Amino acid sequence: MTEIRECNKSDLPACSTILREAYSESPYKECWPEARAREYLEAFFRIDPKGAFVATDNGKLLGALFGYTYPWHTGSVFFIQELFVSKNRRGKGIGRRLVTHALETEGRNATVALIVREGTDAAKFYEKLGLSKSEIYALRSGKICA
Repeated sequence: MTEIRECNKSDLPACSTILREAYSESPYKECWPEARAREYLEAFFRIDPKGAFVATDNGKLLGALFGYTYPWHTGSVFFIQELFVSKNRRGKGIGRRLVTHALETEGRNATVALIVREGTDAAKFYEKLGLSKSEIYALRSGKICA
C-alpha cells in the first residue's frame, strides 16, 4: 500500500537516485552526479522541510515532491520545485497523490506555481491537474552580460 508522508533527511539519498533516473531519460537527458543531485534536493529541503513529501510502499521510496510556500500579494503561493516518481511506478496516481497531499498539508488556499518543460508528459500531467500556462509570467534564463 502506498503511503505519503513528510520527507526525512534520511530519505534524501533515495530521492536523489530517483531524481537522477527521471532526468536521465528523454526529453531531459540530463546527467546528474549523485553528490550534485543530493545537494540540490538538500537545498530545497532546508528551505522548507515541511514542503517535502515522499511516497513509499513497504518502506521502498517510490517518488517525492519538493516544494515551498511563500507569501504573495494575492495570498500564498505553493511552488512545486520538483516532483518525480520511479519509472516503473509512473501512471499509477502517485504523482497526483503527492501533489494532493502537499496542497492539503502545506498549500491550503494557495496558488500553485511551477516551471515545466513544454510538450512533456510532465506538462500534460499538470494540465490534467488544472494548471495552465501563465499569461502573465515567462521564464527567462541565461548569463547576465555586464
